[in-house]
Amino acid sequence: MRHEFEYEPIGSKYYPIVPLLVGIGGAWAPISAMVDSGATLSILNAGIARALGIKVDKGQKIELSGIGGKVSGYLHRLRLNINGSEFEAEVAFTDELSVPMNLLGRKDVFEKFSITFNDKTKKVVLEGI
Repeated sequence: MRHEFEYEPIGSKYYPIVPLLVGIGGAWAPISAMVDSGATLSILNAGIARALGIKVDKGQKIELSGIGGKVSGYLHRLRLNINGSEFEAEVAFTDELSVPMNLLGRKDVFEKFSITFNDKTKKVVLEGI
């Protein structure tokens, strides 16, 4: 299955942000996340977990480090759904995001899709593999 998304403007720059659903049990929440090939894990705002009834601190605590420094996060497994392509993924929830957006990282996501970033046309394509 092929999914094509236009980059979204934030300020004067454009980013490869995709809409998706995150869920656990029968609960689902619509979110958006930037597709980030530099992120090992998907990192989501902990408010999303709380909205789904997940007790954030019951997950395995980890330290996440990146260009914005180090933050604490908690690992959880949940379902992701991108335009009908549904799969399970491990994500880290944190209240300490150094960027104002959720990040869709490589683990459990990039092995499900061939991902093409086209900065010229400002589109990102996720193609199921």
